[in-house]
Amino acid sequence: MRFVPVRRVELQGSYHHGLSIDARTLTDNQLNGRPIDPRLLDGFLFESLVGRVSVDVFSTLRVYAGYGREKGNNQDQTANRVTLGLYASDVLRSDSI
Repeated sequence: MRFVPVRRVELQGSYHHGLSIDARTLTDNQLNGRPIDPRLLDGFLFESLVGRVSVDVFSTLRVYAGYGREKGNNQDQTANRVTLGLYASDVLRSDSI
């Protein structure tokens, strides 16, 4: 989801949830005659909920902050993630040449 309430502010949110199976490892094991671990056939559950706010300070400078909660496997605890950053475009003024 993306929402732009005013020209210089952007709000983003995403949610991912699903079951993932490592098909590459399973295929590689089968082709090479190695036993297949039954746990790999169950796959693992992943989940991610992330939000981010971006603000254009100048036309060439954007700052952002985000927060997310992620789970990468069935037995994993949910992990918190904070992101902070900036994006600068046309730093060397190549557009004006």
